[in-house]
Amino acid sequence: MPTPTLLVGYRDFDQAESRITDFFSRSAGFLEQRYSSLRHIQARNHYLVTEVCFLRLLLEWEVFVEETFSRMICRAPRNSPPQPRLLARFSRVDDAKRALRGRQGYVGWINPDEVLSLAQIYFRDGEPFASPFRAAYQQFDEVRIIRNRIAHSSAKVKDAFLRLMRDKYGYSPHGMTPGRYLLDRLPSNPMANQYLYYAQTLRTVASLVIG
Repeated sequence: MPTPTLLVGYRDFDQAESRITDFFSRSAGFLEQRYSSLRHIQARNHYLVTEVCFLRLLLEWEVFVEETFSRMICRAPRNSPPQPRLLARFSRVDDAKRALRGRQGYVGWINPDEVLSLAQIYFRDGEPFASPFRAAYQQFDEVRIIRNRIAHSSAKVKDAFLRLMRDKYGYSPHGMTPGRYLLDRLPSNPMANQYLYYAQTLRTVASLVIG
């Protein structure tokens, strides 16, 4: 059986991220029909488009992490040294995925704690996942909170999002939504907005993982 490769999964994520982020960036200039004429997209609709783009980006990220992790424990090599030192290995990618998903049938790849925990089980010192995921742990935790608030409306996820907003702004901005936050730019962010900041984080971590 041929050795799996990491290149396809990375290429798919890279292309998807570029396509989704380009669509997001162009959405500021979208027009919509209002009052019998075309006008610039309303802010609330722009927030919605942003949230949909962000959610789709994170779905692509979860696919990338699962594919990369599964292929590595089937001895797929990184692009450059050092190569991962496996604590367990599989011959087939499908078998690796089933083992990773376990009894619950899935892995929360969006949760950095779950990724780090699995990395310690399957790789010596958790590498090549441990170092980049720990370095970007805060960003990943924020991404998880934002993603959950887009996808769910429970009191728990609402409270987590409000706490994040208080941490970011020092207070709870009235009417704050994930889309509005992602379009904002905080002083510590060198990118044009928070969406691009998180997208760049994902791209950087992906490149560090595959080497």
